[in-house]
Amino acid sequence: MMDRRTFIALAASALGPPLDGAAQQATKVYRIGWLAPAPLPTTLDSFRDGLHALGYVEGNNFTVEERYAMGKSERFAPLVAQLVRANVDLIVTTGNEATAAAKATAGPTPVVFVAGNSVENGLVESLAHPGGNMTGVDTLPTELDKKAVRAGSRRRSPRRLALRSSSRRGICRPRSLR
Repeated sequence: MMDRRTFIALAASALGPPLDGAAQQATKVYRIGWLAPAPLPTTLDSFRDGLHALGYVEGNNFTVEERYAMGKSERFAPLVAQLVRANVDLIVTTGNEATAAAKATAGPTPVVFVAGNSVENGLVESLAHPGGNMTGVDTLPTELDKKAVRAGSRRRSPRRLALRSSSRRGICRPRSLR
């Protein structure tokens, strides 16, 4: 599972510096498009909480335009088109299908994704250099990481093995719990 702070920092960095409060003059309100297979309030709430922790205030310097495919993958492309027409500054996607639709439909709009096997599924060119307007977090380990997890699970109880996200490379690495 991805580290929530890594995901939020990645999305927030695409927005630019937050407002500092009364000392700032009127600044653009960033419009974030949120695209997911179905509503999952805890994920979106965590995203909003993370932005708040970084100094962003919903309604003052960002808003979220939510779109959900409701389990119908054919709805993703039209939903991305809606977000682009709504002139969002950034599209955040969860899942491979939403990310693939955003890659194909978003044009120059930046896309921050959480997806699995993004290189193998053709969502990005590589983890180090995703290319185009895409950046994000890959939630599934690479083959090397799978081997490390298997090796680590032989040495320690599986309960004591956890996965953490690496913010530098966007991939999961095994880590034993102490």
